[in-house]
Amino acid sequence: VLVGHTCTIVLLPTIKSDGASNFREHYSLKYQVTMHHYVLDMLRHEFTGDDDNQNMGRFMKACSEMAVRFPWLSGECERQMLRLREIEETAETWGRMAEAGEQREAEERRARSAASAEAIVDLHIGQRVRARVRGHERIGTITWIGRRRVEIVMHAAEFVTHSCSESTLHRWDIVGRDEVGWEMLAQPELTVHAIKILTEMPVLAEAFENRLRAAKHQLEDFHVVLRSEPHDDVIVSRANGVLEVRTESVEGRRVDAYLEPVTRLLALWGRREPSAAIDLGKGANRDALWSLFGW
Repeated sequence: VLVGHTCTIVLLPTIKSDGASNFREHYSLKYQVTMHHYVLDMLRHEFTGDDDNQNMGRFMKACSEMAVRFPWLSGECERQMLRLREIEETAETWGRMAEAGEQREAEERRARSAASAEAIVDLHIGQRVRARVRGHERIGTITWIGRRRVEIVMHAAEFVTHSCSESTLHRWDIVGRDEVGWEMLAQPELTVHAIKILTEMPVLAEAFENRLRAAKHQLEDFHVVLRSEPHDDVIVSRANGVLEVRTESVEGRRVDAYLEPVTRLLALWGRREPSAAIDLGKGANRDALWSLFGW
């Protein structure tokens, strides 16, 4: 491998290499780059043809022959061969890790596909669902169903309202009550949006059927009226096994609870602001209120 040429090597007094520190940081093997390192590299590149055919075997053979030919370079030859072995071992380790990661991803895809095929049986076109898109939860309507995939349409207007609802509710979760947050939560359209979502998406933990099931509510039929003047009443009722949540204009009906609009919105989402008053009306259905809202 080492061509039998005679060469004259001029050793300069000092050589400053800005790449030496990067070299040592890149490879985990720590050793000081010396003049012998540059001499060995020059010999290998100039006289072995290593640049035309680079592989580990050729590199090792070249270093071994140069160590015999130039004993004063044997230490550097050993260091470079050790470095290359470490690089190869590291590459093999990363290769095995990458292969294991690909296998895990393949298994996860198969499991997700099987779960999708099982869950898709309970879906239907026109159903409202919550989907995770690029890490964010969105609400849309199913427009097409395949064997393992569904197509969901999200309308811009609903998207804006939903984003506003999510941000204001979670702001309250983190910050609690303050003047800005209370004003944001008082928007009437957020209450309308909450009723629509909780009605059309029974899979949500906040859905009223799930709350009643968790509370082991035994009453078959009930009728609860939440009043937050000057807004319409919110009525939660169940008759013949069918639960309904709707709004109706304020009339002379029996009222189960009087509360602020924001307190009512939080209650619809299963939340409670301790500083906000809730006044129960005469003859209030306390069993239903407890099962639905925890009051």
